[in-house]
Amino acid sequence: GNAANTLVALRRLGMPSSLVTHLGQDGNGEQIKDDLEREGVSTDRCVSTPGLTSPFTYIIVDESTATRTCIHTPIARDL
Repeated sequence: GNAANTLVALRRLGMPSSLVTHLGQDGNGEQIKDDLEREGVSTDRCVSTPGLTSPFTYIIVDESTATRTCIHTPIARDL
């Protein structure tokens, strides 16, 4: 997502960065944390909650019209 992309870009520029959010204790949540940690972004302030589904986005690309459609599934909890 936009926040994660920005954090990774900042980290690659040498800036310390950290994600503060709720994630589900699920495969998507673990992948989000693993990918960010691999890039050097701190996830120490991420809260993983059992039974909560982590947010994710499907991106559908139509090459014939050079368009994309994003279907976002937000987390079902307020921060």
